[in-house]
Amino acid sequence: MNLEDDTDEDIPDPGIPDLHVPDNLDDPIVDLKISDKINGSSIRPSKKPVLVDNGNLDISVYKGEPIVYTKINNPEKSNLLAFISKTEFNDRLKQLDLCINFPVAKITYKADLLETFSTDEEHGHIIAKKFLAGGQLFIKNFKDFPKHVQQVDVLKFYIALAYNSAKNNNNGINCDNFDLIDTFLPRIETSSGKEIKTPKELANWMNDLYQNNTIEIISYNNIVPISQLNVKTLSIDNDDENQPVDNSDDERLPRQPGIANSEKILSLEEWNEEELCRLIKWIEDFHLLQGIVINELHKIGSSKKISINLTEIPIVNKINNSYFEITNPTTRLEEILISNNICSNKNIESFPFLFVKPDDFNNESNINLVVKCEKYEILINKDNIKPPEGFNNAIEEALKSMKPFNELKNVFNEYGQLFPLKIKLGKSFKSQIATTTLFDDFEKIKLKLPIKSLENYSKNLNISYFVTQDGNIIKEDDLVKMIKNLNTEKDDLDNNMNTNDELEIIELDEIISLYDILGLEQKRKIDIVLNNNNRDNLKIIMTGITNLKDLDNNDREHYKQISIEPQKPPMENENYEVFGTIVTKKNSRIEKLDQKYISIKFGLYDVDGFLATIKNSEEIKIDINECYVLWMIIGNPLKLSVFSPINREIQINHIKESIIIQPDKQNYSIITPFLLSERCSILIDVTTDYEFKNTIKLIEWSRNSITFQIVNLTEVQQANINMDLNICILYSRYKSLQIDCKDNGVDEYSFNLFNLFEYILTKDNFNEDKFDIDPYLDDDIYVHLKGN
Repeated sequence: MNLEDDTDEDIPDPGIPDLHVPDNLDDPIVDLKISDKINGSSIRPSKKPVLVDNGNLDISVYKGEPIVYTKINNPEKSNLLAFISKTEFNDRLKQLDLCINFPVAKITYKADLLETFSTDEEHGHIIAKKFLAGGQLFIKNFKDFPKHVQQVDVLKFYIALAYNSAKNNNNGINCDNFDLIDTFLPRIETSSGKEIKTPKELANWMNDLYQNNTIEIISYNNIVPISQLNVKTLSIDNDDENQPVDNSDDERLPRQPGIANSEKILSLEEWNEEELCRLIKWIEDFHLLQGIVINELHKIGSSKKISINLTEIPIVNKINNSYFEITNPTTRLEEILISNNICSNKNIESFPFLFVKPDDFNNESNINLVVKCEKYEILINKDNIKPPEGFNNAIEEALKSMKPFNELKNVFNEYGQLFPLKIKLGKSFKSQIATTTLFDDFEKIKLKLPIKSLENYSKNLNISYFVTQDGNIIKEDDLVKMIKNLNTEKDDLDNNMNTNDELEIIELDEIISLYDILGLEQKRKIDIVLNNNNRDNLKIIMTGITNLKDLDNNDREHYKQISIEPQKPPMENENYEVFGTIVTKKNSRIEKLDQKYISIKFGLYDVDGFLATIKNSEEIKIDINECYVLWMIIGNPLKLSVFSPINREIQINHIKESIIIQPDKQNYSIITPFLLSERCSILIDVTTDYEFKNTIKLIEWSRNSITFQIVNLTEVQQANINMDLNICILYSRYKSLQIDCKDNGVDEYSFNLFNLFEYILTKDNFNEDKFDIDPYLDDDIYVHLKGN
């Protein structure tokens, strides 16, 4: 979009490289000083030269349009490649639908005639005073496709696109931004007979032509028959390179290799659809393949990179519609959108990676009367959009990151968050007004001749001038005259507003999120990163296993500071929970320790890590140096900004419950607001206001409850002890839980992480008959769920 550009990148000036003598003209003097023989089907050098060696060679850039020859080599017409008889037609000349000449350079060679010159056969038939060097494309079977068939428009579009891209040194759009067709159906050949089958091959050929000067003589101009040479110096006549000459029997007419005659001679723009050529220019100049970026400072601009590829050519409609309207934004979001000609703003604030708060405000100084003169409408079908390869790759790399939210935000800042499917071009003018009391349900007022309505409103609103998008001031009287001219002189309008300097984007509508053009799998992964926009939903942020080699075996209570750096980036804050257990190595395996003999608690959370407090029993000797802390951080990835990719899809549930322990009650049940299933892993962190060891163990579970037993209840000597349970459930359908942060040497051991956590729900401890239905009642609907 042609919005304010945030990028500071230098844009190189496009243009054709400095012309030099083409490599394929081994000796241009030799090639140009000789005359040419025409034999009915081709132009060939004569055996003997006509001009001296020390002539004046001039090579300059051709500034005109490519030339299109239609219906060439009709055997019933005169043959410009025949010398003796214009009706002679060589069978080697094939009737073709089109030939397009792409001149790159103009060449002249001014020299004296050789003294040995004669008009015999060995000195050829004609000599040219001027030459055009470039390339030729011959197109077959083009007439077999009706004009309305898509293949015709696609071919024309790609030719114009490849030409425009090569001329601009590939700075802008190219064939890679379009996926309209795999192979060309009308056959395209070069002058050497090489077939061009794909848009990429066409672009490469055009680049060789305009960037690498891979050129040949494609037109012999200012022809003089050898028989008429009677002066020593050939004069060079001036001619207009933009005006192709019609065919006739004049033997002085230009000759083009491979073209005996043609029905019409057109410029490339004349042959191509007018709007099609304009569309390519508009796409480049208005950055129509780039997305819209709204940064956190509420500044709008075009994305740095092209954000879409098209699978069909956009529709261009000519319109002639003028009106004025009142804009009265009520939120900051509306204000910045309207000021950048973005019309549709419904639900835009809900689009992913668009961080604009639609804060309400009432700024009466921002009310404007806007006059719009619409001239063209560009329509893009959402179904004809797909993300470029670079966009897809950038999304995939961002999804692999430990900080996917930030990386995805950077990707959308580069490629854009929004994209308009409808773009209107024309002119617009606005003037600030103080009140809207004149307008109740005001939307648009059409401007028709005579334009009394605008004059009346301007007078009533005390408007004396309008401002263009460029900041120029136009008096109200001059604007009325301008609009009258724009509405009455349609032909002049098309001529005057044909250039992109006159046209401007006046409306961007039907805005979509660029997230919506991504594939289903990518969107699913992004939704996981966004946590389905649920800031209360917890996920596994990262996991780790840390050795305890630095602890003292003589101690019964240990403190281990566990840091996530430098292996992983720090978190944004300390709003997370840590669960874990103590494991040890046995032979070549990691196994969990019996929790009766060792316990662990986590605390002192900060952005870089946390503290583990470990207590081991006096009943059994444990070599703490052979143990590891297996830990898992859970939290909301949107708040923490860190979210490991390896366990991102694992579903977890988290509940916090408090129970009151009674000396005469050993078993306690916790109702879960979600269903449980076999092989779920249960992690529990227990906090009490009474110190005793070996607190609880799981003895039973049902579809929506967990039953724990207080161990060593005899140690509880007082009633009403409060116990806080912090419970995390990992679901069994995920077969593996992987480790993010590993200490050296851990990789050589094998282990199943799910089996290492505290409790596993199995058939042995499942109570099929126990189920509390109350959490699953929905008004009058009774839902009965029974264990499988």
